[in-house]
Amino acid sequence: MQLASAKLAIDDASAPSLPDRIDAYLDRVAAERGVEPAPAVADGRFLRRLSLDLAGAIPRYADMRSFVESDDAEKRPQAIARLLASPRHATHLATVWRDLLIPAERGDFEQRLNAVGLHNWLRDRFARNVRYDNVVYDLLVATDAGELGPASYFSAHELKPERLASNSARLMLGVSLDCAQCHDHPFADWKQTDFWGYAAFFARVRAEDDMMMQRGAVSRLIDADRGEVRLPGDESGDPIPPRPLLGEALEDVPFETRREQLALWIAERDNPFVARAAVNAVWTRLFGRGLVEEINAAGAHYPAAYAPLLDEIAAEFVASGFDLRELHGWIVSTHAYERAAAESASSRQAQAFVAMAPRRLAAEQLYDSLARLAPVSATDDPFQGNPARDAFVRRMRAGDADQLAFTGSTLQSLVMLNGDAVQNATNAPRGGLVAALAAPFLSDTDRVNAITLALLGREATTAENAEMSGFLQGATDGERPQLIADIVWAMANSTEMAFNH
Repeated sequence: MQLASAKLAIDDASAPSLPDRIDAYLDRVAAERGVEPAPAVADGRFLRRLSLDLAGAIPRYADMRSFVESDDAEKRPQAIARLLASPRHATHLATVWRDLLIPAERGDFEQRLNAVGLHNWLRDRFARNVRYDNVVYDLLVATDAGELGPASYFSAHELKPERLASNSARLMLGVSLDCAQCHDHPFADWKQTDFWGYAAFFARVRAEDDMMMQRGAVSRLIDADRGEVRLPGDESGDPIPPRPLLGEALEDVPFETRREQLALWIAERDNPFVARAAVNAVWTRLFGRGLVEEINAAGAHYPAAYAPLLDEIAAEFVASGFDLRELHGWIVSTHAYERAAAESASSRQAQAFVAMAPRRLAAEQLYDSLARLAPVSATDDPFQGNPARDAFVRRMRAGDADQLAFTGSTLQSLVMLNGDAVQNATNAPRGGLVAALAAPFLSDTDRVNAITLALLGREATTAENAEMSGFLQGATDGERPQLIADIVWAMANSTEMAFNH
């Protein structure tokens, strides 16, 4: 399927902008299904959502208050542009893609922490807004070239062709080949030979230093002259030649490694998978579920309802020069992204993308959001060499990668109730939000509204205000900071704080 013809599938292709065309398509599908779109979300909720999605943390209170009080009709587009251009966007994006490249089930968490090089490598490219197809190409063909980041990806998967094939196909191609590793896929067109033909591209990757590989780290990658894969249980059979998905088997050539052959195929402008997979991955991070679940062997998608929309966005993504920053900007500029949250992720509105599904915060987002409430001197730069952040993330990382699921453990509850991250955010004498709200010229209602706005992106309800203002009523200047800290502590431990709404 050629991406160039994708616009023909959308009736509203004459709309003035891609965000408008996205909204027109989603609204039409919702109408066909009898689903009423949710209203636009209030300013505070919008900025909280946007900041978490683009910068990985809630806004600072001063920025939130300024945004909510502004009458500028262009303040939302301006906030989008500002966050996309911020250093935190590149850092957050690097965290997201590092976690996709090295998922939690690959090795223990300590090994994943050692992937700092990969995170920095990704952040450098996202900060410079390098074309996405070039990022993928460079990752796949890297040896070291003075940058050890990509080697972390290969070593995390133990240089095993089957692991590298499974992960790269899922992330870079939007295809789940796992079932075809041992047998032909029961529900899709993928055959066992498809999986092992793709895995053959990684069969010759080696670590230059075997001792480093044994310790779970690779300093330099090389491509050997030999190395093959065979079907499981057929070790004496013929080797499976490297073959791109939907393509013909490739012969080994003296001037290209197998990884280079794969990377060249992936980087082709008309590759039927890469642009779609990237768009679907970004959409999934911003809405909690993808436009499609799978791009199948025929180049089509499952389910089919939003397949034309995926093709439309992918075509624009290719035309933009695989610009990830612009892709994020298109999606967060839609009315669909601005809509209020549904009551649950399973609601018909959320499933039709005309209401936002509540999404669980990643451990990094939660820590960095708490850091926004603490004194600047304590946690201003949580990304560089912060053992406290590493320890928090290790304990709070959810076992389920699904943003729409919420599974907590006793350990995670204890970390939030008693851990340093929350304690720093609620340490009254040290400054931060708590100290600012203890100012005597503020009313108790002002303080309560400020706390809920800072943490949750909204003002307190009447019932909340009555209860918390009553808690503060009559406090002396000496007592007030601790009482405010107690409210912030309770709010930080709420389920509402743990989700992006």
